[in-house]
Amino acid sequence: MLYVASQIPGLDLGVDEIELAAAMRGEPYEMVKCDTLDLEVPAHCQMVIEGYILPNEKEEEGPYGEYPGYYGPVGQQPVIEFHHATRRKDPIYAYTYLGLPPTETHAMGQMMGEAGYLQRLRSQTAPTVKDVYCPLDMHTIIVSLKKTYEEQAKHVIYDLWSTRSGKTVIDDDIDPRNSELVYWAISQRCHASRDVMIVDGMCTIGPSTMKYPGSDIANKMGIDATAPLSGYPAMSRPHPEMMERVEKRWGELTTPKSTKLRAARK
Repeated sequence: MLYVASQIPGLDLGVDEIELAAAMRGEPYEMVKCDTLDLEVPAHCQMVIEGYILPNEKEEEGPYGEYPGYYGPVGQQPVIEFHHATRRKDPIYAYTYLGLPPTETHAMGQMMGEAGYLQRLRSQTAPTVKDVYCPLDMHTIIVSLKKTYEEQAKHVIYDLWSTRSGKTVIDDDIDPRNSELVYWAISQRCHASRDVMIVDGMCTIGPSTMKYPGSDIANKMGIDATAPLSGYPAMSRPHPEMMERVEKRWGELTTPKSTKLRAARK
């Protein structure tokens, strides 16, 4: 829970992740002082490693598998000067696998991203955001929005430029977790020359910058797949209540008993 709280995106500066984790689990954490540092840590940690990050010293690290699904390059990373360690009698070292999705890392990123972006958008940009879905690729955000003015979907995209590389905004009549309907909305409600927004000079994690050598920056894309507030034809689909009746009736007609009765009548 502590790790989840520490990784939620969109938290304001000064938000105490310990308090957030306590709220998520429904009870406070017992805290104790470190042995060599003027810091407090949860009393029931599996392991506590104390030390200092040396600001001017780095060593090579890698390569490691990363969440985009590729190996990251060897790079210079800060060095920690180890001072002290404490642990439980039989500590458990928790580790998550990184690589091609799906993995447990992607599942945690999905949960943290959806909660963080939903809170951020509702509080800062659009209170009428219905839902946020973050697919397991960890580079995409799909926002379901009940629009109150025409350019609102684009304003949601503007708020998310510094986050994941792909952002799509759909109307609240589309389930963001139904990929078929999301693609349908993009194909039927998106005017490519006006509703596909691309911004240059953005930073991103992943090998896409290697596709065109000579630059370490990338583009990010936003798609407004919402219909206008007026003047658009109504959707042609069965009413939900009718679908429930059909599904119920279908179940009755396909039970073994009804099948035997129909066969006997023949």
